[in-house]
Amino acid sequence: MPMPEMITDEQLVQDYLSGKPDAFTQLVNRYQARLVVFAYNVLHQRQDAEDAVQETWVRIWQTIREYEPTRKFSSWLYHICKGKCYDQLRKRSLKLAPLPKDLDSIKSTSFREAALNKASREWCLAVLNHRQHLLYDAIMVKGMSYEAVLQEVKELCPAPKGCPLEVKPEDIEKLRNEFAEIMEIVAERAKERIRRDMKGTTNEHE
Repeated sequence: MPMPEMITDEQLVQDYLSGKPDAFTQLVNRYQARLVVFAYNVLHQRQDAEDAVQETWVRIWQTIREYEPTRKFSSWLYHICKGKCYDQLRKRSLKLAPLPKDLDSIKSTSFREAALNKASREWCLAVLNHRQHLLYDAIMVKGMSYEAVLQEVKELCPAPKGCPLEVKPEDIEKLRNEFAEIMEIVAERAKERIRRDMKGTTNEHE
C-alpha cells in the first residue's frame, strides 16, 4: 500500500468518492494549516481566517462530486478558499457605524437595509476623503489594529519616509480619535439616509 504522503490529492478525492471517508480527512489534514495561513494573509484576523477555511471545507464537501479530475485539486481548493475570504471581507464591509441610540426605535427601510445594500453603503461613505477612506478600510474592512495601521499603511505612518518607526502611545491615541471622528461622520450620513428614506416612505403614502 502506498504511503499517505505519496497518494495524490486527486487519488484521495477518488478514494473518498469510492466510499472511503478517511480520504477526505487526509485531504483536510494535508491542507488545513496552509489554508489558514493563506486566509490569514488575506484577512489579517485569525478567527475570520479559521471561519473562511471551515466554510471552504464545507463547500468542498458539498461539491466534491462536481470536481473535475483533470483539474489540479489544490487549485480548486485555493480558488474556493479565496472566495470564502472575500465573503468574510464583504461581511466586514457591512459594518458601518452602530445605530445611534436615539434612532434605535425607528422602523423603516433606513439604516439596517442600507447596510445590506452596496449602493447605499457607498453613499454613506462618499463624504470621506482619501485618508479617511484608507483608515476606514484598514480598520473596518481589513480588521487591522491601530498599531498595524501605523506600521503597514504608508500614507498613515507618522514617521518620515526612510526613518525607523517607533509606534508611540500618543500616535495610537491620535489615530483612535481620528477613526472615532470618521465613524461619527458615517453615522451622521447614515442618519441623513434614514431621514431621506422616511420622508420618501411618507410621501408614498400621502
